[in-house]
Amino acid sequence: MKNLSILLLCTLFQITGYCFAADNLNDAGKISIEKLREIQTSSDKNYVLIDIAHSSAYDIEHIEGAINISIENMERDHNNLPEADMFITYCHCGSDASTAKFAADKLKKLGYKNVFYLSEPFIKYKNAGYPVFADLTRAATNLHIVSDVESGINNQMVSIEILHSRILYHPEEINTNFYIIDLRTKEEYEKGHIQGALNIQPSELFEKTTAGGVAYERFPKEKEIFFYGEKDAARKVVEELYRIGYKVAYYLSGDYDDWTEMLKQ
Repeated sequence: MKNLSILLLCTLFQITGYCFAADNLNDAGKISIEKLREIQTSSDKNYVLIDIAHSSAYDIEHIEGAINISIENMERDHNNLPEADMFITYCHCGSDASTAKFAADKLKKLGYKNVFYLSEPFIKYKNAGYPVFADLTRAATNLHIVSDVESGINNQMVSIEILHSRILYHPEEINTNFYIIDLRTKEEYEKGHIQGALNIQPSELFEKTTAGGVAYERFPKEKEIFFYGEKDAARKVVEELYRIGYKVAYYLSGDYDDWTEMLKQ
């Protein structure tokens, strides 16, 4: 019966030009970047693309034509959505689209039909060369993820808004699926730090352990690591880790003072 229902739903979507995968009828469907581009370039698709990031992240960069309703304010602001045949959410997440799915499922629960989420985060859409809006007056210091600027060096910066979203919606992943490293002194760390952050100073990170290894080896190479502190120090740590195989290490676009200011907004 479930398979028949899905088949009937898919047949209905095909009539209107939409047919995308969903785990079950209560979940939002998922679409690829390529499918989104087909929708964007089609003249007969009436859709709304929703950027669910905090407004400060949206204002810096977003997919061209997207409107902003942050996931925090979805229940309050969803009535501002224009009428459409299809609603698509996307996120500025670090490596997956789980937050976009969460937002799309929330819209479904609020009564919206034909709701989907982009299966990959904003950065992959941007890196594919598709149209984005960028506030160039701010992007120089607040890019979400900056591509390599020197051959062989991962000079990747992540906005503090991205990390904030990861912590807010996936706190259970801290120190399991991703790590936050505070590179400041112990005294500064104890005065206040980002939730879940470990305090490891640069010199300690590269020290030999009693077991004969190096301290940074406690962190799996495939897990994301976010560093913050004095920005130049964080950048140098990321560059060194990249050279030894850590391809998903990032430094934050702001320091702890920037973080506390963001939380006040």
